[in-house]
Amino acid sequence: MPIGAVRGLENASSSDYVGYDILNKDQIYKDGEVNALVLSTAKIKENQYYLSEGKAGYFTLVALVTVPNDGLVYEENLNLKINHLPFTMVKTENNKETKVYLSREELEDYVSPLIK
Repeated sequence: MPIGAVRGLENASSSDYVGYDILNKDQIYKDGEVNALVLSTAKIKENQYYLSEGKAGYFTLVALVTVPNDGLVYEENLNLKINHLPFTMVKTENNKETKVYLSREELEDYVSPLIK
């Protein structure tokens, strides 16, 4: 699983990063500054989170958003939506790596609650 996250990556991107958007009233919000990364207690191996076969883990996308002070956006209308979630699967019998990602349908529920 990736550690890094990039704003605006679309599903099925060739990127190894998590792709996300900031939404304002269900519309993509392009203004403001955002810094984001994925947090987990999973082991890090080759600049990615690593889970051995059959193990589960917890991952949290954290985004720090700074919106312009122009009065056009109320922070309580913002939320975070994951668009692209890649990961690498490794077959233990032959050590073969396969890069895969979740589909749009699988990511439909990967939206944070509104900021309170």
